[in-house]
Amino acid sequence: MGGFSNHVYGSPALALSMSFAADGRTRLLVPDATRTILRIIAFDGGSLRETGRCALTAPIIGPLVAVATGEVEAVQQGGGQRIKLSRCPP
Repeated sequence: MGGFSNHVYGSPALALSMSFAADGRTRLLVPDATRTILRIIAFDGGSLRETGRCALTAPIIGPLVAVATGEVEAVQQGGGQRIKLSRCPP
């Protein structure tokens, strides 16, 4: 599976992705190559599959931070954005 970017070349910020639990399973939250969409990735049946996408208001430039169950904050150009993962459609 391709089209991800967990860091910006030349930047010291390397934690643009994270794992989280949903429905008793571990999921990965990873920005797309443009860093303007967070993709929710699951490992099911021996392969990776996308289970959701969250549009961002600006490119992510810093680490994702868990702020509550099912919610993360993305550090972006010009500020941050709080995201409820349950609102990310498949």
